[in-house]
Amino acid sequence: MSFLNEYLSYSRIKRFAQCPKSYELHYIRKEPAKANTALLFGSLLHAALERVYREILAEKLSGRFPEDRLLAAYKDEWSRSGLSEFVVFQEGLTILGNFARQHALIDHASILSVEQEFRLPVDRFEVLGYIDRVDKVDDETVAIVDYKSNRAIFT
Repeated sequence: MSFLNEYLSYSRIKRFAQCPKSYELHYIRKEPAKANTALLFGSLLHAALERVYREILAEKLSGRFPEDRLLAAYKDEWSRSGLSEFVVFQEGLTILGNFARQHALIDHASILSVEQEFRLPVDRFEVLGYIDRVDKVDDETVAIVDYKSNRAIFT
């Protein structure tokens, strides 16, 4: 079987480095991966944040972070996730509540992009990825925000 990567990404490189057989099964043989709770949990948190930041941009919100919207978005994503463990659900509410309180003030004008795709040519490959959020710090500086949900507050 002949295989050529269409592009490289952090996920592809990480999977290959951790387990070449897993890489083969997932990317070459295209066998579906079994969903695990940790991965689904992180995706739920990420989806809720993405949704609320898109709303902040669309509605040009500034002021207090809309914690109620964030928690509602999480609950909505949860209801469609297939997860059911109450302790995990509560953990998500706690993590997102802490996030909202730590990022208490927002300004739509400082959010330059949400889920920004990037593609970089590197030799004969193209590196593809997504930036969770790009924020304007000042006229010469931007902050690249990458959400992490490793059971700790996002950084």
